[in-house]
Amino acid sequence: MDGEAAMSKQNTLIPRMGNKQYAWKHIKGYITTRASFSKLYCEPFLGSGYVFLRVKEAYPDQYCLLGDLNDQIGNFYLQLFYNEHFQEALQHLPYSEGLFKYLLGYDGDDDEVRAMQTYYKSKTAIMGGSSMREGNSNNIGAAKMLLGRDGGRHSGQSAKMFIRNSNKYAPKPKMEKMDSLFYRSQFLHKDFNATIDLATKRFGDDVFYYCDPPYFETEAVYGMPPFDHAGLRQALEGKNCMVSYDDCEYIRNLYEGWDIVDIEVSKQSMKGGKKIRKEILIMSHDNSINEI
Repeated sequence: MDGEAAMSKQNTLIPRMGNKQYAWKHIKGYITTRASFSKLYCEPFLGSGYVFLRVKEAYPDQYCLLGDLNDQIGNFYLQLFYNEHFQEALQHLPYSEGLFKYLLGYDGDDDEVRAMQTYYKSKTAIMGGSSMREGNSNNIGAAKMLLGRDGGRHSGQSAKMFIRNSNKYAPKPKMEKMDSLFYRSQFLHKDFNATIDLATKRFGDDVFYYCDPPYFETEAVYGMPPFDHAGLRQALEGKNCMVSYDDCEYIRNLYEGWDIVDIEVSKQSMKGGKKIRKEILIMSHDNSINEI
């Protein structure tokens, strides 16, 4: 990978709780040194796209294979990467109260509309202080706060306030600048096994994997079934990789013998101030982190 950033800095592709913005200072040294020597960058849990964006900003010519099994996120990225009509619509998305209400209550099977609903819901969740969860009533609660119908601390806000502040919280992707992201990048709406298998089939050992899986016993927060942590560990055996996790005994034991770096991540609290969370970076044992 080489070259200068081809696009102005964009925080995430879609707002999502748990993105790696606050952990990036710990991650970037390893990725920018180790991943740069690999022909393919593979990220099987794309999520908000924060780390992928940082990689592409630094190395726009890098080949990237991305995946995410989440139904909402996966469909959104399929539309964003491969549907030009959706890309255009996203650029001219009106933040109207009528559209806001319609998308929040949409229960159809049109993939474009579902993708736009995901984008709206994710913005609502971030601004309303709840994570984006499939079928979770907290999304409705956040919407009611923004529409001024819940009587709570956001009761003075309205859809107009949401519209006025939406770009402050989650700017719309600039498609003319995102062409560089799509260049040499592919997205799969598949699980981590399928994504890793395809990366290995196409590029052999010349791959760097960055994984940000669901943290141990937090799957319910995102409306997910129990995650196969041991399966991921097995899939990464012998791979050039780094994995982000919460600091817990189970995960440390699972990756015994690998390089484990303790980090502290400072996150902004919804109630104001900051909270410190202990996390770990796990690296294939023959590599070491290069701090910047």
